[in-house]
Amino acid sequence: MSVGLGQPRRANRAQVITTEFKPYGSGEDEMVSLASSVTATVIAGVVWFAFIVLYLAFYAGNMDLWQKTAVFLASGAIVGGIIAVFWTRYAFKAGA
Repeated sequence: MSVGLGQPRRANRAQVITTEFKPYGSGEDEMVSLASSVTATVIAGVVWFAFIVLYLAFYAGNMDLWQKTAVFLASGAIVGGIIAVFWTRYAFKAGA
């Protein structure tokens, strides 16, 4: 079967279904993982900051300073754990 200009080559069914498994640290998709980890970190930080500002401004009116501090620290620990998952995933994928 000849392939002319403008005609895409069609793969048979076996070529479409097969996948190639690459070992960790192969270097081909590390930048995508790094970019996704950085993006997730930035998004998590912005969402956490927006949550803290809105929560303390509108919902924490009758809380004392220690309760507000507890909310701040607990939410920071949760977001820190989420960010740690993204970076741990990147570390394993990069082979560190």
